Amino acid sequence: AAAPAAAAARDDAARARYGDAPLHPEAAVHAALGALPADACIVDEAITTGGFVRRHARPADPASYLFNRGGGLGWGLPAACGVALAHDRRRPVLCVVGDGSALYSPQALWTAAREQLPLVALVVDNGHYAILKGLLRQRKGPSVETGVYVGMDLGEPRVDHAGLAAALGCDAASVGSTDELAERVRAAVASGRPTVLHVPITSPA
Repeated sequence: AAAPAAAAARDDAARARYGDAPLHPEAAVHAALGALPADACIVDEAITTGGFVRRHARPADPASYLFNRGGGLGWGLPAACGVALAHDRRRPVLCVVGDGSALYSPQALWTAAREQLPLVALVVDNGHYAILKGLLRQRKGPSVETGVYVGMDLGEPRVDHAGLAAALGCDAASVGSTDELAERVRAAVASGRPTVLHVPITSPA
């Protein structure tokens, strides 16, 4: 009984954050994962948000969850295409990817559109490379002293992730609520088309 009770407590904690605007990253992840069918595969390159993915993901089998332990950026979207192809397009794939990571390999979305892959890319956007800022803070270097983190802010100009995905042939939308997010994930899975959902989220830093 302990495991179901712990899972219920995690669900309650996530739902308590559903009203935030922008969305809290845990609320965004929880809503998206909850809208997936049981056979969905999950590719996790969420970086700062990844802890919430691992907290709430309940894949049908361990091989349905993919995560890179090496720490490199940009592998998530191409890997998600590969996962969809490996399953011969029979299983939907959710790729949760940070806004910074998504900029490393957006051309993977063109492949998803060309091959008509059942891929939903959830771009969680906190506007900067928060994980790298955190690492610099741990090292207490010049960036911490000056407050200047070179090349780590993605605020101006803001990237239109939905517009970029649409230009590459995918269905796409920016999403501002958990209800809309869950609805769009379900609709994308039902369509079987590659879809990018851009979700502005709050940031830990």
